[in-house]
Amino acid sequence: MRHILYLLFLGSLVSSLEAKTIHIIHTNDLHSFFQGTNTGKGGYARLKTVIDRLRSESAAQSIPSLYLDGGDFGEGSSFFAAKKGRMSLRALDLLGVDATVLGNHDYMLGGPELGQSIRDVKLKTPILSANLVGKKKLGLDGLIYPFKDFEFTDLKVRVIGLSTAEKHGQYQLKPQGKILDPIKTGLRELKKAANREIDLVISLSHTGFDQDEELIKRSSNLNLVVGGHDHLLFNEPRLVTNKFGNLVPVLQAGANTMAVGSLYLDIQNGVTKVLKYEVVHIEKDTPLDIEASDFVSKAIKAREDFFGRSWDEVIGSTDILLSGRIDGRMKNNRSCWSRHLARMTRISTGADLGLQLDVLQSSQIDPGPITFGNIIDNFTHISSWDPRGWEIAVIGIRGFFLKQLLKQVSDGKFEKSSTIDGLELSSGFYDTVENDPSEALINGQKIKNLKEYTLALPAEFLRGLRESFPIAKPFLNAKKKKRIFYWEEMENYVRENSPIRCLEE
Repeated sequence: MRHILYLLFLGSLVSSLEAKTIHIIHTNDLHSFFQGTNTGKGGYARLKTVIDRLRSESAAQSIPSLYLDGGDFGEGSSFFAAKKGRMSLRALDLLGVDATVLGNHDYMLGGPELGQSIRDVKLKTPILSANLVGKKKLGLDGLIYPFKDFEFTDLKVRVIGLSTAEKHGQYQLKPQGKILDPIKTGLRELKKAANREIDLVISLSHTGFDQDEELIKRSSNLNLVVGGHDHLLFNEPRLVTNKFGNLVPVLQAGANTMAVGSLYLDIQNGVTKVLKYEVVHIEKDTPLDIEASDFVSKAIKAREDFFGRSWDEVIGSTDILLSGRIDGRMKNNRSCWSRHLARMTRISTGADLGLQLDVLQSSQIDPGPITFGNIIDNFTHISSWDPRGWEIAVIGIRGFFLKQLLKQVSDGKFEKSSTIDGLELSSGFYDTVENDPSEALINGQKIKNLKEYTLALPAEFLRGLRESFPIAKPFLNAKKKKRIFYWEEMENYVRENSPIRCLEE
């Protein structure tokens, strides 16, 4: 019965004489989750099965389809290291992506490295970003496009790429390039599109829903937003009213290959109508595509070759969750494991204080044996092709500025994410949210305004702060010390402290 109703639905689509129909298939924030998430969902082999099925269903009714990806296809899982990021790009062609947008995790190693990778793999999938400037200096000239036009029998479509302009994500592009305000850029691109005979204008956006909503409210000819960056899953399109009072759908499909969105859309006289929308969840029992399965097997070997270690080598054990992201969303912030990581950061460097930010965590690891691969998956970040990962930096900070930092941490965007080891109260641990900086003790003494203390933190976080806020550079100079790396120190810490248990107050 369901099959008959579906055929009747498709028949009603093609019977319309006036409206023009298109099938939009979309994903976002794939983050190189080739094998899927730590809960067994997703994976590129299952994803390709679903994409191919959705395409064949619309093709059988002569309805054109576009597969659009909302960016962050690169860094985010350990598989990004396979062939130094090349396999993350090759996967776009394997999946049949018609266009993607440049996300902030896609240029984590800088523009020149991304450009060389695109050339090496002879990428066919267009990468879009209308608000990225400095492409020539970044080595991305002719490789990143502002928009892509698609022309079908009776339908012309323009897809405009818009990347997030958040300051903390742009340091890898500076000083050669930067990303401009997506709203202003988007409005300029929409004005250009209005002067062309285009039936459907799509924003392929990696800016987050709030920015998508603002762009729609200020626009008159934007018909659809395929979004990303928030890792949100919209079970129904979110409808936002534009300047003319027309409703514009906004789509997001979660993250990490767990779902695919499928939208049948009618376009008539510049107005869109949602005919049907569904989210297809990629479950454990979704059949595996043979070609993509072979691709993933090669990526597994390439990843292990990069690290030069067995992924399943047991290095310790844990009685607690190694907290991180579950299905793309951060869980269990400021956990027992957060305290351990803050302590590891402090002890490994000999600093007075160690800072842990849970927003930087990757996949959560369940209690039990801890493998070498678990360590990488729990903190996947790479800033250069070094199999040791991110470095740990140490800065000197005067007591007065340290107190200001503690206030910012407790009141700002990192309040639910930050843990600092080395601070105490007379009665136990200092809590960055619950306690006042005036109560904090370091080595049993209150913080002295003029005394310099040392703070260990992720080197990339420090670099981002210095590039994003130049005025703060004089206060954020790293101390010259031996190079220390997260993955090495995490492994050493696990070996020395297994089984991992909660630290006592």
